[in-house]
Amino acid sequence: MRNIVPTLLAIIFITSSGFSNRQWRKFYKTLRKTYGLEYIPNDTVHLGTWIPDAAPKMMGGYYMGSGEVSNKEYRVFLNDLRANGDLDGYRRYYPDTTGWDYKNCMCEPMKVHYFYHPAYDDYPVVNVDPEGAKAYCDWLEKKIDAEFENVSVSARLPKREEWIAAANGGRNFNYPSGPFLRNSRGCFLYNFKTVGEENIRFDDASGKREIVGHSAYYGNDGGFFTVTVNSYFPNSYGLYNVSGNVAELLADGRVAGGSWDSYGFDIRIGSIQDFTEPSPTIGFRVMVEYKEK
Repeated sequence: MRNIVPTLLAIIFITSSGFSNRQWRKFYKTLRKTYGLEYIPNDTVHLGTWIPDAAPKMMGGYYMGSGEVSNKEYRVFLNDLRANGDLDGYRRYYPDTTGWDYKNCMCEPMKVHYFYHPAYDDYPVVNVDPEGAKAYCDWLEKKIDAEFENVSVSARLPKREEWIAAANGGRNFNYPSGPFLRNSRGCFLYNFKTVGEENIRFDDASGKREIVGHSAYYGNDGGFFTVTVNSYFPNSYGLYNVSGNVAELLADGRVAGGSWDSYGFDIRIGSIQDFTEPSPTIGFRVMVEYKEK
C-alpha cells in the first residue's frame, strides 16, 4: 500500500491558494490518474548524503512521473507531431534504434521491435537525446495546460537536487527503498547488473578488485534488459525504478540513478554521470510544477 502522506500534503498545500478545494482535487486527480504524476511534498532533504558538502535544503512542492516515460507515451507524442504536420519534429525526435547495437549484446530483435511492438508498450523509451526529452516535456505541458482554465504548469526534466529529493522519498538511504539491494527474502528491489563471486577478482598489479568474464543475472527478479516502468516496488512518494532500469536524463545534461547495465554501487541515488549520446540504458522522467494563472 502506498504512503498516503504525499496525497494529504498535496491537498493541504494547494488548497491554501484562492482556488476551491473541489478545483484543486480535480487538478490533483487528473495529474495523478491521467498523467501518472505523483506529488513530491515539501521536506528538508539532507543533500550531503549524496552531494559532498551540500547543506540540507527544503525541496518539494512539485510533481514527478511515477515511472519513466514509456514507449507508448512517447509514441503518442510523436504521432501527435505527425498528425499536426510537424514531420521534421517527428523525424528529429524519433528514438535512434541503432543504439541497440550496444556492447556486442546481440540486440538485433530489440532494435527492430523494442520501440514499436505492443509487447514493449510499458517499457521505458530509450535512445532519446535531451532535445527529444525536452520536446516531449513541452508537448505534455501544453496538453495539461489545455485541460485547466485557472492553473498553468511547467513540464521539464528535473534538476539534480529536485531528482534527488524525489528519489529519496523523504528518507536518507543510498537507495530509494532503503540501504539494501534486496529485500529480506533475497529478492531484487531494482533492475541492475548482478554478478556472482566468481566474477570478482583481486588484481595484484593494481591493488583493486575488478569484474571479469560475463556478468550473470541470478533469479527471476532481475531483467535481462529493461523492465516495465512500474516494476518492483515504489518508493514512499510512489515513484518506481528511480534506481536502475534506465538512467534518467537531468536538466543539466547529465543522467542519474544508473541502469540495467549498471552494477549495484552505480545505481545509488547519488550516482550522477555525464550524458554522452543516446543509449538503450538512458531514458527520462518528467517533472511538473504548477502556478495559478
